[in-house]
Amino acid sequence: MMGHMNLAPHALSCRTKSGMKMTTEDERVLLVRTMGLPPARAGIEALKNRLPPIFSELIQSNLPELKVAIATRLGAAQAELAKIGAKQRDPTFLIADCRNTLLASTDSFKCLLSIPRQEFQDRVHNTEKMIQQEWVDAKLAPNDFDCPFFQGNSAFLECLQTICDWWRPILCSHFNRANNS
Repeated sequence: MMGHMNLAPHALSCRTKSGMKMTTEDERVLLVRTMGLPPARAGIEALKNRLPPIFSELIQSNLPELKVAIATRLGAAQAELAKIGAKQRDPTFLIADCRNTLLASTDSFKCLLSIPRQEFQDRVHNTEKMIQQEWVDAKLAPNDFDCPFFQGNSAFLECLQTICDWWRPILCSHFNRANNS
């Protein structure tokens, strides 16, 4: 469609050497008579006559693609609007809706984590067998500088640290399994 548009160069006289204002007739005389340019390609008036058909043809050739692009974007915007709703929703309703959605999805999450959590619990409880009176007694030492009511505090803290060391790999294993579920 654009093949028959006349996009040849066009000459305009923007300013003269003397800086004086140029009228339409002065421009025509300078470009057509003095420089020998074709009248249809010289001067502002000729350009005003040439541009409307060129622009019209450009619009006609680009309009079908533009209509398709507009329809596509409009359809996507309407689908998004239908999904989120045309009116602003009450913030309290939005929060309640988010809460309900999260609660509805937690059952499968709870089931997914129940078996690993039970295994974690069993492994932690199995460490109880390692806590023997002899083991605790070995950590007790007399300390005349502690209050009598707190005798055994250092043994308790040492035992607690050892138990935590036993549980740490169990917890890491559980954490990794839960992350991969």
